[in-house]
Amino acid sequence: MITLDPKTLLLATLLVLSVMSIACVPIWLQDRGQKAILWIAAACLLSCLGLVSRALLPFLPAIIIGNALVFAFYGAIWTGCRTLRMRPARFDVALAPIVTWGVVCLTPQLRDNMDLRIGISGLYVVTLILLTMREIWLMRLGALGIRGWLLGLYALQALMAVSRVRMDLGNAHSGNPPFLHMPGAVPVMIDVLVFTILLGLGLIALSKEVSDRRHHLAARSDFMTGVANRRHFEESLHRHFDRAVKNGRTLALIMIDADDFKGYNDLYGHPAGDKCLRALSNVFLATCRPGDMVGRYGGEEFAILLPNTGARAAHVVATRLLTAVRDLRLRHARRPNGFVTVSVGVAWLTPEADQMTATALLEAADRALYRAKKEGRDRACHAADFQERPELLPASP
Repeated sequence: MITLDPKTLLLATLLVLSVMSIACVPIWLQDRGQKAILWIAAACLLSCLGLVSRALLPFLPAIIIGNALVFAFYGAIWTGCRTLRMRPARFDVALAPIVTWGVVCLTPQLRDNMDLRIGISGLYVVTLILLTMREIWLMRLGALGIRGWLLGLYALQALMAVSRVRMDLGNAHSGNPPFLHMPGAVPVMIDVLVFTILLGLGLIALSKEVSDRRHHLAARSDFMTGVANRRHFEESLHRHFDRAVKNGRTLALIMIDADDFKGYNDLYGHPAGDKCLRALSNVFLATCRPGDMVGRYGGEEFAILLPNTGARAAHVVATRLLTAVRDLRLRHARRPNGFVTVSVGVAWLTPEADQMTATALLEAADRALYRAKKEGRDRACHAADFQERPELLPASP
């Protein structure tokens, strides 16, 4: 039967966790936006300090400081998971168990009640575990397999924490032996070592996955408005067009241009112009369906792709867009009504269309937009030069 020397195991655990903490530094330096990596490094150091305090300090100070460092360990992991979700760090929540634990230990009646200490520390650990599981569950960018791994690992740790509390409460407490001479010292150190390594590796993998996903989304998004950029929009247009032609579906395209936007920038400045474009993009996103795509085509020009949408439905969307922009009531002194307006061009593809291309659809919508601006702006015009439908309602509101 193999027996593990507690002192040797302690040194090995401290060495592995220290190396793991140091190894997080170059990973963070590769992408300094991954703040979660720093919290993982901090958690490894806190785990080391917790073991050292339990091994070197007298019994009662070891319990007080060691448990506080355990709470700090779980709080650091929880904070790291929040940063992965782009949520602010909540130090009040992370520090609350440590502060209340200090109050408990400063009160003689509570400090001398071992069962109460065991129960409170176990409650804090399980609460922090559940909070961290919630953050992992709410993540949407990370791979499901990695998140499932971490959730399973944390669920197992929660069950072990509950069973350990029940076992400690059921045992008779006699004397205050040093940590390394306690019967459960070796299992505790093995648990700390294995759990921290598996957790750290899982969180590093999740952090990299989330970072790569965010970079991928950023490469496809307009930096100012957050909608699709021109390259991503055109790629989506060709993909949806090919799919519509193959499956005999309809497809509509709307081109939008802010009226006299140069005059708006001259009057109010470029920062106000940027704010105006963001407001317009938010209106377009709110007006469209979840499956539609809004893109910034260039400058003050936007485009909206409407899959499975025919002429009448596209007309309804165009009219709704005009009304929604007017309802914003963004002041523009150089417009006739005194507010920001847009011009809209609409084109569509029907299953009956022959020899039509995605580029031709885009050009048709652009010509319709040009006609809307030429006819007075603040209106929607349709691609009358191809596939015009006589029964289509007038585009002007």
